[in-house]
Amino acid sequence: MEISLFLTILVIISGLVVLSQSIKDIVIKRLFITIGVVIIFMKIFSHWITYDRLEYTHFTSPDGKEEFLVIESTVSELYQITKNPFLIIYRP
Repeated sequence: MEISLFLTILVIISGLVVLSQSIKDIVIKRLFITIGVVIIFMKIFSHWITYDRLEYTHFTSPDGKEEFLVIESTVSELYQITKNPFLIIYRP
């Protein structure tokens, strides 16, 4: 699961907990919980549709000194794999 999706779900759940503790009316409380659950399902479904068919392509430079990884979904991202702990990302 992608970290932004996880953080979004965590924020929604935290907001629902705070709202449910501060609101006394049961109808409004259930309405907020229902809206929050629908938003969470929409986020998960859109993430599933977007990242369902990821394709990974690993290749090296012609001289064999550099390694690259291409992750293709709706958008392609090129990552250069280096020996140091930094990851170089090339985005269009």
